[in-house]
Amino acid sequence: MSSFSGYYWHRIVTLSNCTHIFDQEDHVQESFGETPINLKPTFKFVDSKSDFRIQMSDILIGFVRKFTDYHLQESIESIKENFSKMNTYQKECLKFYLLLEDFSEEVCPFFFLAVLPIGDKAKMSEVANFYKQELRRIVTGK
Repeated sequence: MSSFSGYYWHRIVTLSNCTHIFDQEDHVQESFGETPINLKPTFKFVDSKSDFRIQMSDILIGFVRKFTDYHLQESIESIKENFSKMNTYQKECLKFYLLLEDFSEEVCPFFFLAVLPIGDKAKMSEVANFYKQELRRIVTGK
């Protein structure tokens, strides 16, 4: 199996009532031919250059990955210090991203499904709670 075949199949099996659309790349398509799972889930391949959904997905996934990497690599103190240096527009963008993440999780708890060690999940939760608390304090003045 290719290095990502388990990842692709995990998503398909976990979200079995969805239609999954993948980029039309040889290594991705080869992953589907190698699976030991005898399922007939709904998936298709499209050319990402002509499908804005794949392009938007790549942008979102890239952002989430960089966002996560930053928070896992930096100390809590550094994250708090960097937050204090953000301007109003940056804090507003962060607020909207966190709202989007929360809304998405309410619609589908698997939307931001990540395989992380428990300690990393705890740190990400701590950081999100810090941001939400600080953003709420800014809005309410409390």
